[in-house]
Amino acid sequence: MSRYARKERRDIHADITGKIIAQLEAGTVPWLKPWKTIGGTFGGMPRNAITRRRYSGINVVLLWMAAEEKGYASAEWLTFRQAQAAGGHVRAGEKATQIIFMKPSVRTVAGENGEDELRQSLIARAYTVFNVEQCDGLDTSRRSDPKPTPLLDGLKTSPDDLCAAFNEAVKRTGVDLRYGGPQAYYRPSSDHVQMPEIGDFTTGANHDATLAHEMVHWTGAKKRLDRFDTVKAIFDGRKGYAFEELVAELGAAFTCAEFGITGDLRHASYIESWIKLLKEDKRAVMRAASKASRAVAYLYPESAEEIDSDEDLQEAA
Repeated sequence: MSRYARKERRDIHADITGKIIAQLEAGTVPWLKPWKTIGGTFGGMPRNAITRRRYSGINVVLLWMAAEEKGYASAEWLTFRQAQAAGGHVRAGEKATQIIFMKPSVRTVAGENGEDELRQSLIARAYTVFNVEQCDGLDTSRRSDPKPTPLLDGLKTSPDDLCAAFNEAVKRTGVDLRYGGPQAYYRPSSDHVQMPEIGDFTTGANHDATLAHEMVHWTGAKKRLDRFDTVKAIFDGRKGYAFEELVAELGAAFTCAEFGITGDLRHASYIESWIKLLKEDKRAVMRAASKASRAVAYLYPESAEEIDSDEDLQEAA
């Protein structure tokens, strides 16, 4: 049997979920810290070093985990062949980081009327990338220019400027944002986001991180991304709640990385429910990361780039 065939039999979903569960059980949230510590591109979102496109979905988490584990300061990644095409090479002995892409697939299944039907699905396929710090001799002049980010054009990267950029972006969403009371939440019945007074937060960054979380919940309404009904069709009760909180938490992390927000995310009370969810559903974290990327792209389209194909809450073959 070929070496390639042996690789294809690996359960990619189980591999990825197992790594994340291990970190959660150790008390580490993989997406909590990296955007605060990784250097390189603004905000710490992983980016392809040659095409300059940002990675999305679960690949963001996987690359953050790898950078944190191996101590890379750069947020730029590329394939072995891209390194060669850029006139450089991956240093001997360097280990690759595995990420995924979703490959469309069409298969024939038996329909309810007994006739064969074509059914489309997405198949997870692994590929490997290297951080630019694992490479030598790269000719960076060959790479594409990064896509402009209008939201941040002309701004310095000071905390005050970044805070202002984020809050201006929130205003452009048209959200019904109200202040007062001790809790932050999104209320579907009135379709509004409620926040404590700004002065109740220890820092402006903590206010922004909390608001980012609630804004992701806001995207789930039927007239926006219609996520809530889709989630209910797959998860019930507490699983559905845990999944939606995972989407909001990941979306907040991606938002913080986009805008350079260094506030704390509200993760502690959800860890046990996430561990249980991921142990029962090996695809849950990939689906949640996909939905989180879509939410951030919906909220801040001025800075969004085309996102990669992902599972979009459907069963991959």
